[in-house]
Amino acid sequence: MSGPLFEREDWHLLRTLDGVCQMAGCSKAQLPFMVMKELFDNACDAAGAGEIRVSGGWLTVSDDGPGIPGTDDEIAALFSPGRPLRSSKLLRRPTRGAMGNGLRVVVGAALATGGMLLVDTCGRRLRLKPRDDGGTAIVESGPSDRAGAAVSVYLPGFTWPDHDLLTMFPTDNPYQGKSSPWWYTTDAFRELLQASPVTVRELMASMEGLSGANAGKVAEDFKGRDARSLTIDEIDALLRAARAVAREVKPERLGAAGPLDGFQYAKMTGVHDHRPARGTTSARVPFVIEAWGRAAKSRTQPQFTIMVNRSPVMAPRRTLVHKLADKWDAQYFEGCGLRMSIPCGRFAGDVVVNITAPYLPRTDNGKAPDLSGLAEPIRKALEQALSRAKRASPSQVQTSQRDAIIEALPAAAAHASDDGKLPFNLRQLFYGVRPVLLAAGFKEPDYGYFSRVVADFENEHGRIEKMTRDPRGILYHPHTREEIPIGTDAVSRYKRPEWTFNSVLYIEKEGLIANLRALGWPEANDCALMTGKGQASGAVKDLIDLLGDGDGDLLFFCLHDADGPGTQIYESLQEGTRARPNRRNVQIINLGLDPEEALAMGLDPEPVERKGDKRIPVASYVPHRWDEWLQSNRIELNAMSTRQFVVWLDRKIATLAPAKCRKVVPPVAHLEESLKSAVRGSVLTNLQRRAILEAGCAERAEKAVESLAPTFATLAPTLPARIAADLEGDPSRLWTEPVKTLAADLARTVTR
Repeated sequence: MSGPLFEREDWHLLRTLDGVCQMAGCSKAQLPFMVMKELFDNACDAAGAGEIRVSGGWLTVSDDGPGIPGTDDEIAALFSPGRPLRSSKLLRRPTRGAMGNGLRVVVGAALATGGMLLVDTCGRRLRLKPRDDGGTAIVESGPSDRAGAAVSVYLPGFTWPDHDLLTMFPTDNPYQGKSSPWWYTTDAFRELLQASPVTVRELMASMEGLSGANAGKVAEDFKGRDARSLTIDEIDALLRAARAVAREVKPERLGAAGPLDGFQYAKMTGVHDHRPARGTTSARVPFVIEAWGRAAKSRTQPQFTIMVNRSPVMAPRRTLVHKLADKWDAQYFEGCGLRMSIPCGRFAGDVVVNITAPYLPRTDNGKAPDLSGLAEPIRKALEQALSRAKRASPSQVQTSQRDAIIEALPAAAAHASDDGKLPFNLRQLFYGVRPVLLAAGFKEPDYGYFSRVVADFENEHGRIEKMTRDPRGILYHPHTREEIPIGTDAVSRYKRPEWTFNSVLYIEKEGLIANLRALGWPEANDCALMTGKGQASGAVKDLIDLLGDGDGDLLFFCLHDADGPGTQIYESLQEGTRARPNRRNVQIINLGLDPEEALAMGLDPEPVERKGDKRIPVASYVPHRWDEWLQSNRIELNAMSTRQFVVWLDRKIATLAPAKCRKVVPPVAHLEESLKSAVRGSVLTNLQRRAILEAGCAERAEKAVESLAPTFATLAPTLPARIAADLEGDPSRLWTEPVKTLAADLARTVTR
């Protein structure tokens, strides 16, 4: 539904608080600070310095400059909400103010709140009252003994905030030069010319490097022309002519605020190109980026302040400490087009960034800059400031074993996971952190305490990537990927799947199961995985009995730590095999870990705590000298990284059970019957696709299988070698897959 089109001038926004905040680019709560900031910026730009004072609900910002020129009526007009936007700020310079809109925001705030203004200038004081019609009334006029200029504002219902942020830097403007033609694109130069009430030559004379004869040389083709009369092509030509005469202004001339007490300081300089939407000439804008960092007063709420030309930016911004993919702790910065994370370990910093530049793109009327084009030098300045602040604040880093653990997590995780490529478990992470703690002088770490620290860390930052977790007490079937919990009830119902695996790997440590599964190791080796907690339970031994009753011989590999209890795991399983006659098809092989080979691999032993003189039980098969070693030392399987563990495991199996390295391939009779069954199924499927409604499909499939009897007789003796050869190309497959492929080929010969 269409309706009338309403029209209004933009100054009408200044009659309501919502409109003022929209024009200022701030919230209502921020409005008092914005008013204070705009007045202080104007004072610093006009006189090089300013002073802020709050008394009796009035804010007064003063300077010692030449004052505001004009008659009473002209000053009242300057402070009128409905006046046209007039400003010298279209001339790009590294000043605190950037738009010339600040005074209108101040006047609008007074109008919208029913407030008042006092202006002291040139020996007189004016009390002003902005009006809804866009004008400003002079309520009172009298003498003033104040030097320079001062503007006082009263906003009913608002409280003036602290102003330390505005005055933290030196307020003088270090750049004393003029605006440079190198700082404009063709578009921006056009805006400047079309707003200029002077001739081309006069405007050129106001720019850096173009005074006197140089201005006449540049404007020679535009003698007597008003600046507003030039076309876009003429403007582009004028800009190029100006640059041919004027030199670029180096970033160092812009000046810098310099170090601040209590902060660590970093600085970056450079020149940034801004391309025009129209025309051919880009702007070459010099910049100085300064960053100050210090230890955050609150690690959970660090402060992030952005300033442009030493004036704070009111746009939303935030910083927080969070988990990064490849670094555990990073400080995240967002605001004004910036989105970046900087690794910080356990350190968090309060940060201030100041960008000094004659021009920055803006995103709203509140002078919020778009800093995305300067993201890289800002990042470098932040990194340097934070790094220096971290070195200067050792008390915030590793003040406790807890902090030391968290600080060591990234490197330990990288080692255990081969730089994020492979899975690892909590025990492996512990053994990566342990040597770091010992080298730093901490006592022997406790695994239970370590686990709690990591759990707290994950609650705060999220799960640690690549770290696997596994339930205790399970049997995992390769290929079918079933998990059978090891308990009395589940074991009583267990039935071993036919010709799916020919070995079982029992691992004392449950976490390593998840690592092997993630790598596809069980499927590649046709090996089931089993784990319990410490010593093998009665349910585990019962399950081994059931596994031994299945088809084919079964190799049962035992993995354990290089410690006394680990050796007993293997011994108890081996003795159980002798005592249980049902295990006629089970052969148990001890893979270790043995102390001698663990030390040869360079794995670090850890001390064993004993109660008094009580000896640690060790299996009878262990040589005496290693029995004695195990009384005071131990080495865990988890001390190996995932890559070390897998390489070691494959080598041990190949050495101790070379026959096991062949894939599961059933005997001839089973393969033949399986092939017939697969052909029968494929033929039936093909027939159904051709004539889904045709009767007697099953009979036709059976006849087709019978017609292939000579083929089966020829193929049968070669099937084991053929299937084994097929599996060599992709060891992650079960033997049934190449059988199905062969069956499909045979089925097509009788269903064409």
